[in-house]
Amino acid sequence: MHWWHQTVMDIGLNKRSVVVSWHDLKLCMRAQFVPPHYMKELLLKLQRFYQGPRSVDEYFKDLEVTLTKINMHESEKSKIARFVSGLRREIQNVVELYEYTYLKNWFI
Repeated sequence: MHWWHQTVMDIGLNKRSVVVSWHDLKLCMRAQFVPPHYMKELLLKLQRFYQGPRSVDEYFKDLEVTLTKINMHESEKSKIARFVSGLRREIQNVVELYEYTYLKNWFI
């Protein structure tokens, strides 16, 4: 609460830009409360992302959560490539036999 009151005072004194949207508020809060190394760690996690012992559904959900946390907006083709490349080899072999255009259609 103290941080928000200070932010409002800074806006009033023109030390900070006005927060007029949810997006602005999220940016402001991230700058204040998210450590600088957090984004780097998430990007490294994403680069090394693989299925491991998880089910395909768990792996997919973890990938979606990580992409959301990073706020990364990849094309559907890029998401598919990232997803398939992290699957276990025996599952990759089966998936590569099929034509796919949307990642979420696999789980319906």
